[in-house]
Amino acid sequence: MARCWQDLGGADAGCAHQALWKLVAAAGQAIPWIGKECGDVPSSTVARLIHRLDHQRYAVRARATKELDRLADQAEPALRQALTRTESLEVYQRLVKLLARVPFAQRRSIRAVTVLERIGTREARAVLARFARGKGRAWLTQEANAALVRLAKRPAGRR
Repeated sequence: MARCWQDLGGADAGCAHQALWKLVAAAGQAIPWIGKECGDVPSSTVARLIHRLDHQRYAVRARATKELDRLADQAEPALRQALTRTESLEVYQRLVKLLARVPFAQRRSIRAVTVLERIGTREARAVLARFARGKGRAWLTQEANAALVRLAKRPAGRR
């Protein structure tokens, strides 16, 4: 799952396409994985991680950076806001690098919506419906809504 998830966001469209279909084939594992990876993260969690970017211990800063990198597309508004407020050069540099990763994370999330749409089961539709009710990430909400509309028009029994 982790390898497919990584490949799904990659710039290599062929590799991403293969990952997409591997995830579709492993629907039982892929649906909860995508639901967890693309799900909303509490703003308090993001704020805590951003605060840790300025921790005195390197290991704490590195862990916070790694976690924010994983959440880049979900944390984008808070990262942009923190960028305007920080006085620390190191935090500023970390925020700039994290924000540069947002398009990668968005591409992966949008492709994940495609995986869920291709699977098309009740469970996949439930995850899409949760994304469609999203807050803060309008692009993901719109993609999920569009997928649900397409699924509603699909003949019964067709994948």
